[in-house]
Amino acid sequence: FAMNPSCTICNATATNQCAGCHKVAYCGRPHQKQHWREHKPVCVALRTLAAGTVGFTRRTLTEGNGECPQAGQRIKAHYTGTLLNGTEFDCSRKKGRPLAFAIGIGQVVRGWDEALLEMSVGERAQLVISPEYGYGASGAGGVIPPNAYLVFDVELVSIEDEEEEEQDAEAEDAEEEDAEA
Repeated sequence: FAMNPSCTICNATATNQCAGCHKVAYCGRPHQKQHWREHKPVCVALRTLAAGTVGFTRRTLTEGNGECPQAGQRIKAHYTGTLLNGTEFDCSRKKGRPLAFAIGIGQVVRGWDEALLEMSVGERAQLVISPEYGYGASGAGGVIPPNAYLVFDVELVSIEDEEEEEQDAEAEDAEEEDAEA
């Protein structure tokens, strides 16, 4: 237990920590119970990652009923990304538009590239991604700290066909032109 740790939730002085992963600390206030219910599946995933055999875990929340993407195909995915303490750093659902990208070719973090290739259209899953499969020692944009474990609620919305890809490319070009104007 670290010297003078702070509660993961409220930054008060912590009195205990998660016995499973040792990555979160609590002050003992009532909010600890709610956070623990949310943290427990993440804790199990962190212990799996600590074994060093995988760089991410995937827990299915809703089964899919569609096909699985192949590397290089463009997909659309909704997501909410959080840090271990529950701090949300990004959410496509709040933006009202799923993220579109080519899967399996390095356009997103490695944990996403590998996990989404295993998912089927319509599937929603919780991903816990190790720093090595996320943003590593550099972190990202001042929002994701160095060596952070990331938790994503991700849904594979669709696999785009060529016509959809062209429409998306045109829409992105139009958005860039609007931004430059």
